[in-house]
Amino acid sequence: MEKVLIVSAHPDDMELGMGGVINRFRGNVHFSCLILALPNYSARDVKIRIKTVSKFIDRSTKFLDVGPVYIDNLRDNEFDSHPLLEIIKKIEEVIKKEDPDTIFTHSEKDLNIDHVLTNKAVITACRPKCNNVKSIYAFEVLSSTNFNPSTSFNPNVYFKLNEKDISTKQEAFSLYKTENMDFPHPRSMLGIDTLAKVRGMECGEKFAEGFELMRRSV
Repeated sequence: MEKVLIVSAHPDDMELGMGGVINRFRGNVHFSCLILALPNYSARDVKIRIKTVSKFIDRSTKFLDVGPVYIDNLRDNEFDSHPLLEIIKKIEEVIKKEDPDTIFTHSEKDLNIDHVLTNKAVITACRPKCNNVKSIYAFEVLSSTNFNPSTSFNPNVYFKLNEKDISTKQEAFSLYKTENMDFPHPRSMLGIDTLAKVRGMECGEKFAEGFELMRRSV
């Protein structure tokens, strides 16, 4: 069975970026996930909110059959305050444990600095001959990738999805109760459906998720 590691900066990035692909290949691919940071909450209620978001993560990853899930403690929206080598080592540690064939992570074109540095750290951690990773894909995250006016996400690989894949993606994301927005915000049920149709039209399908293939060895 192929082993896939998903490296995401924050909770719900995985669901937004590739929830449909996870459902499509469920049972045929072993998915594990590394989440590098939890939301940065105020000191007053930080313990309560972290406990809550941890429940969201647990429910969503179990619903998608993703595991194990590794959660680290980088500073949310402040990855640039950490030495890049620190982030790289955290990723290398999980790669060593999981020994994945493929990694999915953020695009370097995202607006969010945490996403950009996650991408850079993954590429460095997966430099040739350092592990068994053969393929690296970058996904897009609604309200981050599409909010960068200076660069555009250009998928060169598409995965065909069906209505069940999209509804499962929506349901997994909906488990993050505090992140669901009303349309026309991209982080909405209709936003997820709309992007899936746009990517589908780009490859001649009804629904799809698009990715930037960053490296592949066959």
